[in-house]
Amino acid sequence: MASVHDDEIPRIGVPRPALVGAGLLILVTVLLAWGARLTGAGRTVLPAPDSGAFTREIAFQTAADGHLKVLDVGTGQVIAAYPEGEGGFVRGSLRALRYERERRGLAFDGAPYRLVEWRNGRLTLDDPETGYHIELNAFGPNNVAAYRTLLH
Repeated sequence: MASVHDDEIPRIGVPRPALVGAGLLILVTVLLAWGARLTGAGRTVLPAPDSGAFTREIAFQTAADGHLKVLDVGTGQVIAAYPEGEGGFVRGSLRALRYERERRGLAFDGAPYRLVEWRNGRLTLDDPETGYHIELNAFGPNNVAAYRTLLH
């Protein structure tokens, strides 16, 4: 029976300069990421609504039968109601908001959200409780229109 000796096994080696280069690349990447996190470099921060923006505090209530009501927080008035199966984009964006609140143990129904129409026409939906922010314009004009009707 033939035995395999260590000297018969082919050795595959990685050149030392390649290993040193890979290690330096990893080190530089970690240092750059750490520096960016400390300094805020590359971070996008949206400004707070200014006097030129229109803001409306809204709340959402869901009924057992699937109806969704949108309320003006200031007046308590129902500004929109969507029967089950309607208001697809509004319901879809609310799933993301609900997920963030549930993940943090916060209540969803009745808690206020901020709908902001910026001077440049941008429309955003912000959750003051979680800091979650949705740029509604990113979803196209038809979906923006669904929220724009809640403003005026």
